[in-house]
Order: sequence, then structure tokens, then C-alpha cells
Amino acid sequence: MGRPTKEDASGTIDGLNREFSVSSDMHPGRAIVPFVNGQALPGRATATGARTFQLEHAPVLGDTVALYYEAV
Repeated sequence: MGRPTKEDASGTIDGLNREFSVSSDMHPGRAIVPFVNGQALPGRATATGARTFQLEHAPVLGDTVALYYEAV
């Protein structure tokens, strides 16, 4: 079983970019929950790799992005 983790995501916040990353591998097949400006947005992100995910909508300049996930 993995370790529940919430961390600030890395990636460019410019109104265009939707791809972000985290520092640990995400447990495959487990739910991920993105947070934009502190608000949870369940179902609004897709894991695209072991440490990367894509948001449904690109955050704009000044927004913050974090991700709750289960780390391997």
C-alpha cells in the first residue's frame, strides 16, 4: 500500500499548460485529486506518467496547483 501525499505540483502556470509533475511515483490505478487555488477538483486530472498528470483546464497566471495522490 502506498503513502497518501499532497504536494505542490511543478509546471508552468500560464493559461496554456495543462501538464504538471510531482516528486514521487504515483500508485498506478489509484485516484488522484488536483487542487487549484486550494479547491479540490476530483475527476479533473488524468495521470499521464509515473510522476506526471494533465489537468482538464489550464490554470492561469497567479493560480496554484497541488495534487493529492498515493505515492508508491
